[in-house]
Amino acid sequence: MQAAIWSAAMSAFDCIAIGLAICDSTGAVQFLNRTADRIVRERDVLLVTDYGQLDTVAGDAPSLSSLFQNLSQFADTNKGEPRALVTAIPRSSGQRPLTLIVRFAEGPTPSTEPPHVLVLMLDGNHWVEARESDLYHLFAFTPAETRFANQLMSGKTIADACAALKISHSTGCSHLRNMFKKTKVHRQGELVALLLRSIGMLRFSASKPLLGKALSVVDALSGQNQAKLTALIQRDVDSIS
Repeated sequence: MQAAIWSAAMSAFDCIAIGLAICDSTGAVQFLNRTADRIVRERDVLLVTDYGQLDTVAGDAPSLSSLFQNLSQFADTNKGEPRALVTAIPRSSGQRPLTLIVRFAEGPTPSTEPPHVLVLMLDGNHWVEARESDLYHLFAFTPAETRFANQLMSGKTIADACAALKISHSTGCSHLRNMFKKTKVHRQGELVALLLRSIGMLRFSASKPLLGKALSVVDALSGQNQAKLTALIQRDVDSIS
């Protein structure tokens, strides 16, 4: 039962496109969810070294070990404060940085062992796409309006969205006016924010596998994920009993 609950919780992170890595205090990866696995395989912002440790890619990016050290120092000097750090990690490609939230995994009871570290990854570069049926049921969007909305949610301007869909600017503006009326908003930014809050961040299919240089390490981790997650669960269960 405990394993099933934890497995469902890990799947929930994938549904909202949040990468999750669980590392030990040295940075050795104990678990990657599908979203984190995709980010690591891209090797643009994070990677798993040949020694199985999570680290950054870009030369100007802080190392994960330095972030873990800063987290420990923050925890030591801010007793009672939430032990978490938020930072933007630059990409080697120069695209939008990855938002990283690093915090200790706190168990139900104090432990003398070094705590595991949770690394949450928010990828603003990942394509956001809502299904036609969902936006129809929520806002009565037509298929054409849904396609236009998906372009806007991906960060495109009206002109870029029209070019991508091969429609005229006047048609795009017509779609936008109709969506404003159906959602009761008055600005493009308000529309995109509403769509993202409503359904746009959900993912309904698994990430496609991507190629990378350290696939043997990542694939080995993928095979070990279930066993390591089960061990982590059992450790929590033992600490309660």
